[in-house]
Amino acid sequence: MKVANVLKENVSYIVISIIVLIFSFLTIKGSVGGSLEFSFPAEGVDYSTISWGEVPIDGNGQEFSVDYKAWDIGQLGLRMSNEGDGEFELLIKDSKGGEFARTYNTSGLEADDEDVTWIDVDRHVSAGNLKLVFKNISVNGLKLIGYSQEDVLDDSGNAALGLNMQVRAASFPKVKAYLFSTVWILIVLAGFVVLKKRSISYERLFLALYIVMGMLAFMVFTPFAEPDSGNHYRRAYAISEGDVFPELDENNAIGRSFAWPLTWGTGDGVSVSWYEARNRMGFDVKDASNMQYITYTNIALYSPVCHAVPALFMAMTRLFTHSMIVIDMVAKIANFIAIGALLYLGIKISPFGKEYFLWMAVHPFMMKQYTSISPDLMTAALVYLLTALVLRLRYDEKAYAKKGYLVALYIIPFLLGQFKIVYVAFCLLLFLTPMDKFESKKSYFTHATAIGLLTVVPALAWFKISSHILSLGYSDINATNRVIAMNPVKYIPILLNTFRIKGYDYIMQFFGSALVFKDGTNEAVVLIFIMLVAAYISRNIYMNRHNEAEIAVKVRKDAALKVFMAAALAITTVLIFTAEYVQWTNPGASSVNGVHGRYFFPFIFPLLILLTGVSGTKEIDGEVFIEPSRKSLFSLVSVTLCFVAQLYIVYRL
Repeated sequence: MKVANVLKENVSYIVISIIVLIFSFLTIKGSVGGSLEFSFPAEGVDYSTISWGEVPIDGNGQEFSVDYKAWDIGQLGLRMSNEGDGEFELLIKDSKGGEFARTYNTSGLEADDEDVTWIDVDRHVSAGNLKLVFKNISVNGLKLIGYSQEDVLDDSGNAALGLNMQVRAASFPKVKAYLFSTVWILIVLAGFVVLKKRSISYERLFLALYIVMGMLAFMVFTPFAEPDSGNHYRRAYAISEGDVFPELDENNAIGRSFAWPLTWGTGDGVSVSWYEARNRMGFDVKDASNMQYITYTNIALYSPVCHAVPALFMAMTRLFTHSMIVIDMVAKIANFIAIGALLYLGIKISPFGKEYFLWMAVHPFMMKQYTSISPDLMTAALVYLLTALVLRLRYDEKAYAKKGYLVALYIIPFLLGQFKIVYVAFCLLLFLTPMDKFESKKSYFTHATAIGLLTVVPALAWFKISSHILSLGYSDINATNRVIAMNPVKYIPILLNTFRIKGYDYIMQFFGSALVFKDGTNEAVVLIFIMLVAAYISRNIYMNRHNEAEIAVKVRKDAALKVFMAAALAITTVLIFTAEYVQWTNPGASSVNGVHGRYFFPFIFPLLILLTGVSGTKEIDGEVFIEPSRKSLFSLVSVTLCFVAQLYIVYRL
């Protein structure tokens, strides 16, 4: 009878769970459309002595072995060469005795821009050791590009060779995604049923959501999965060794020598499977044989302060291990904790809008950024904390600019100026702090001047350094600057045109469409998430706990707050697009290149405050988590978990 009562009391949550699960079953993609490209090593290869080589393919066949998870292979990507058209055969044997053979004609195959030739397979393979046997039928000089291990021979006495293979998955087993979605939503449902009987503070609830979603993110996303992952790692690692100022080579390229796997790409991003990461666990960052000069021009323009936390923990981790994967993971965890601490402080001191922080904790794209060395989300956390601090000083009669508040007033603007100078406009919010919150007018102006100098001078100093580096690394930068300087009016149509043709992409990226490589994300999930966020926000904008009701009315009627908030948002938007126009856009282009949806993460909390309505408030007792808000948040968490189920399958290849 007790169980029946519980079910009856929570019938609406059960209904929501069923709807979300049905939605999950209908929208989970059966295909990731070529969005994954992972390199798989050959079995038994010691990565400390890898070198490239060509593997001749003759009529007797050449066999390669790789460990592989159960998957439906769509295509195999191979680097191959030949001297004439003809046929070859590929035989695939999986661990359960399944075999598949197909003949291919090289005349119908073409290499892509990276010299990778993709051949269709469209076949399911079982997990375990996979055998790939290539046999030449009639191709002149057919060779596959592989890597070899010095002084190590195979059973036939030949050099042990590994195949440089990439995989495009045609589909993934949906049953696993369904199972993950169901189990996780049931766990969340049980958690919400328990919390319904208890009172919990918003900051504690945020912390619980943040930790859980962060742990899931670390489980799901492979190493170096975040945007510009390789370069962020390299910049932080260089700083950890004392290279604060980036180096220029004879070609004005910015970079230095790193121990880096020869089979990995050295571009902005790196595609690394969990299998590959496990095999690289012992990769030594001090190994001289794997040193290569790698450029990281765009990330080198970031102030060293941006990567201070991961760099510090990289240096500390090297005292115990030289494993590249371990060093990278420790740095990410440290960054995750630092971001969480700032967000926790923000929700704790904010006198209004605590509800907004909760959905930030379950935002899918933020989950990915939680596991990143990138300073993007740290910048957002600083903006949120600054906004919360200003709200507290402006509306809380008991809060004064002393001790901790005063320290924060100095540190946060300084860090914003160092992390990304385009977001310094949010420091305008500091002028909303009443003068009577300081000891005297003299104290007010003294601190205002000191804060301004501490923020602007170091920011401009690094801006000067990075501008000089940028002008050396990009030949068209000065030309782009002249275009803006001489034709500022003509720049306005470029901005408007950018929003017109790329606005939808920015919104979709912001809510998670760029969570996997290339085009693998299901847009239906993103659109549903956007609608749920809109519903959650619309409920909470007009509902406040009783201790916030009076402040909420002031916020809604505070014209100065709205003006400064709008000005900060508008100025920052223009600065973001202008910076990307100068750095990445060729003169004469009709739109701005280089802008991504994640650049607008810092806008969330200030924008929600700006949009707070002018109608009256509904008072709610204490810290009680109101039912409409509870249901909206439960829906958000459930949909996010279905999203995570899909990502788990995709990234755990």
